[in-house]
Amino acid sequence: MRSSEYFRAQARLYRDIASLMSDREAADNALCTAAEYLERAQTLEREERAAQDLLDMNAPRRARHGGLVKPGSKSAGD
Repeated sequence: MRSSEYFRAQARLYRDIASLMSDREAADNALCTAAEYLERAQTLEREERAAQDLLDMNAPRRARHGGLVKPGSKSAGD
């Protein structure tokens, strides 16, 4: 699976290519492709944030004494 950074880089590449083109229709097509890559990058970034939020929410917490505590349970010091 490709990362959002890959799709952002592709979007920048197509945007830069479009700026160098003299054919307006080809430049517009390159800009449309850039927009598609950017949209994919943004979608992946949202998915990555959601996955990270789930991991953070479900990750075991460290109790004050250094042991692991299951999410939702209280540590001995609470």
